[in-house]
Amino acid sequence: MSTEPAGMSAPHRSTSSQPHPPARQAAYLSVPYPLDNAAAGADDHHYGLAHLLDPFSRSRLAALRDWTGARVLEVGCGKGSFALHLAELVGPAGQVIATDLKPPSLDHHRITVIAHDLTGDQPVPGGRYDLIHSRLVLPHLPGREQILQRLIAVLEPGGVLVEEAWQPVRSNPVIAAPDPDARHLYERFAMASGRVFDQAGTDPSWARRVHTVMTGHALTDVSTIIHGSYWHGGDPGARMIAAILGQMTDALLAQGMSHTDLATVLQLLQDPRLVVHSHLLHSTAGHRPLR
Repeated sequence: MSTEPAGMSAPHRSTSSQPHPPARQAAYLSVPYPLDNAAAGADDHHYGLAHLLDPFSRSRLAALRDWTGARVLEVGCGKGSFALHLAELVGPAGQVIATDLKPPSLDHHRITVIAHDLTGDQPVPGGRYDLIHSRLVLPHLPGREQILQRLIAVLEPGGVLVEEAWQPVRSNPVIAAPDPDARHLYERFAMASGRVFDQAGTDPSWARRVHTVMTGHALTDVSTIIHGSYWHGGDPGARMIAAILGQMTDALLAQGMSHTDLATVLQLLQDPRLVVHSHLLHSTAGHRPLR
């Protein structure tokens, strides 16, 4: 579950927008993706993602190589927490290009923010990169394998693509609950949420497939690390789920949940007796050959 997603030497942050061709824009916006960066509750959603995933992603990148002076593309930057980390990672000589369909305003002199539709006909902006990082974006997009191929094409020789995606945990996600009825209700909610994303075109198998896809596109030294944990009611993971529920209320009602069901789930998400298995973040890195 996630939200989607130049003067390269400009001394200050800049935001540029590349307009979509009308027909392509209409086709893209017809996809009923249930989350929106501008929606009420989006800040809570992104805070949860940053709290849960940024430390792992930071350690993952740091283990790959020294990124001082690198040119980096952050794909689908959301509210921008990880783009800000990347700006510190690359140091004074580096540069970060952060893209999203509805990008944030990031006040950092090493970050250039660009509104960009990965599913459109526009080329990947910004030239070539030493590192491309994408987290919780491609599983939600049509043509994700073609998009991945386009990202690989703008890697410098020796550059690294890091694609991070959740493998959803929908079957038996509850580790502990206040009572059997609460367990059953949360399991119904988890399955209904999964159907909402499936019907919006999300590929729940992408996290497991991307390793093979990268290898098939001739990236080398492809590696995958899997990160997961338990989330307790009231902690950042549970608050993130509550924020997602708030954005998806109508879609969940259409899946057979009731207003009473959803209100009870929100109460459970504040109850520390609820313990659920997180989704599993697959972090897959591949290197473009030097020649």
